[in-house]
Amino acid sequence: MIRHLLFVVLLMTILLPSCIALTDDVKRDVATAKLQIEADREAELKALKDDSHKQLAGLEKRIAALETSLSKMGVKQSSQLNLSFSNIDELKETILELNRRIDEVDVSMKAKASDKSAFEAMDVKFAALQQDNANIKSELEELKEAAKPVNHVTITKTGRIRLPESKKKSYAELVKLTRAVKSDDDSGQIIRSGWALFKKKWPSYRQCDQLYWSAESYYLQKKYSVAITTFKQIDAKYKKCPKREASYLRIVWSLYFLNKKQTASAILQAMKAEFPKSSFPKDIKKLEKLLKKSSKKKKGKK
Repeated sequence: MIRHLLFVVLLMTILLPSCIALTDDVKRDVATAKLQIEADREAELKALKDDSHKQLAGLEKRIAALETSLSKMGVKQSSQLNLSFSNIDELKETILELNRRIDEVDVSMKAKASDKSAFEAMDVKFAALQQDNANIKSELEELKEAAKPVNHVTITKTGRIRLPESKKKSYAELVKLTRAVKSDDDSGQIIRSGWALFKKKWPSYRQCDQLYWSAESYYLQKKYSVAITTFKQIDAKYKKCPKREASYLRIVWSLYFLNKKQTASAILQAMKAEFPKSSFPKDIKKLEKLLKKSSKKKKGKK
């Protein structure tokens, strides 16, 4: 029994220092592990904070840009936030709040933009309706005026010609207006519309004269090529028309102004043979003089 006790005491004496040493090593390892864990945690927290700060900076820029856009559209939107925080949870809450505000601003912008487009479209439609209404009123006024008889050839504000019921009076006044046509306005076109209306109302009355005065309106506007074509129709359609010689004379003058003087001279000689007793002797002498002068200049240049 005593020997057994001595053996236990001896064994404990041998093992105790190593147990004590093992305990110290464990403590040291545990302490080191704790330090490492704390260091890793601090590093993770720092990385999280840095990333959160970066996110906040980006979010703030986005908020600012959205508010600027809204301001240009005349929309007031308050998104001021207290961005201070003391821990990660508060930081997360702030980020969530910022995202919520951004969503609100996005929705508001889309709604306002949609409203603006809708209002603009309504304005365009309203303007078109106003114009249509004005046109209808103008047409109604003109129709009312057209329903009233006129005593003289009348030109409305829109440039429409109205004729009195007397064909002789209408003819005489249209002739007077044709003679007053200018080359620098649209009077020729208006008068031609009057002659077209005259022809529609009285198609068989002085047909050759109607054609002559329409051609004359082109001549007075200095539209010589069209005038020549129209004057030629008189010779083709109305051989016995009293206006034939006058139409030939206008053709010669038109050719002269177009610098086709050789052709003008040939037609003038044909006129003299066709109308030996001319009704326009002064004009013929003047044209002969001008054409001879032009011919001499050409010979001198050669």
